[in-house]
Amino acid sequence: MKLKTKVLFRVWRGENHGVIAIFPQVPGTNSPYTCQSYEHVGQHGACDPQLVIRASRPATRKEYQELKRELENYGPPDAHYNLAIARRTGQSDLAIRRRELSGVEVTGEYSRLGYAVVATRHGAVIKEYSGGNSPADSCVQTDSRHAFPLRKIRAMCIQTAREIAAEKQGTFEGVTRIADGE
Repeated sequence: MKLKTKVLFRVWRGENHGVIAIFPQVPGTNSPYTCQSYEHVGQHGACDPQLVIRASRPATRKEYQELKRELENYGPPDAHYNLAIARRTGQSDLAIRRRELSGVEVTGEYSRLGYAVVATRHGAVIKEYSGGNSPADSCVQTDSRHAFPLRKIRAMCIQTAREIAAEKQGTFEGVTRIADGE
């Protein structure tokens, strides 16, 4: 099943009265403050969603039906939109565009000896962090009586990876357990 694409249908104020579709979660340019839009004339383009909202009003179902049909049948079948019609855009949409543009992916690996977290942007490492299994400091504790249990190490790996993903405005891609000697 194809993922849904959030869309707002708006009608321009004034004499034009054309319908515009705003995709608030799809970046329009390299700026997170723009998103993708679509109109009958001009087709796809970038827009400032806040500016469009101020210069338009919500479209009625009757007003946007033709444009909706056009989008749902646009291009080859695998390019057709599966639309999720919304009435508002907000900060969460801006955050999604920022994440999409950042290209940062954060992953982690853990074992009984500790954990490592790596943040990459388009395959290049931009930040690394590692922690040991010792409650006293970040070193490796070989005596299991004095080491964190594996469940605690995994939890620390997940927490650190999520914090780095938030810091870098990226996505947390998960953690993997590796063999203790790797």
